[in-house]
Amino acid sequence: MTADNFTIDNKEVFSIIEKTSISPEQVSQNGKRWFLNNLSNELTWQEYREFIDAMFREYGKEGSVFNQQLVHFPKNLETNGLYEKLKKYEENPLTEPFGAILTQPLFINQLEKQDNKIDVSFYTAVKFEEYESTEEIPIQVHDESGEKINELSPEQSVKVPMRRRVELRIYTNHKLMSISNSEIPGRLQKEIYNIVVALARDSPVIGGEDNV
Repeated sequence: MTADNFTIDNKEVFSIIEKTSISPEQVSQNGKRWFLNNLSNELTWQEYREFIDAMFREYGKEGSVFNQQLVHFPKNLETNGLYEKLKKYEENPLTEPFGAILTQPLFINQLEKQDNKIDVSFYTAVKFEEYESTEEIPIQVHDESGEKINELSPEQSVKVPMRRRVELRIYTNHKLMSISNSEIPGRLQKEIYNIVVALARDSPVIGGEDNV
């Protein structure tokens, strides 16, 4: 499945954006990555997954990938009760007892279990990044007195809060984990893997037979 499949000419794409505030013009102008990031923020998790599954069924070919890293758990790892262990940290920062594992704050914002699958949605911490655009000040900037600034001086910049979403699916019966997000470093994927292994073992100790 390629970026060419995620265009407004595609009936699946056209149908799904009707459920969101995303316009056809935005899809055409901003490309696949922008579209998928904003789509995942506006849809429910179930709606988003159903859309991706439909795209794979219709356009996927052998060897197609979707920004996904698949990793095996250690063979002797016990996955029973893993959902309940993750549930304890829902909507809270994973800082304790995983401070030695994580190099940046991470939050579980959504957790679902169905049959032998556990779906986890993480958010990274909010980070301010410089805003860039080819348009003339597409957002309003005001000074300390509340007056609108129409033009920034060369030494000034606009920074906006950004955070990344990371999706994880755990196949408890097959002892597999799938981490999906192209915008996070491989280091963070490894850290998520180590946290899940540590939770399954009831220990904050890092370790395992297999790593990402």
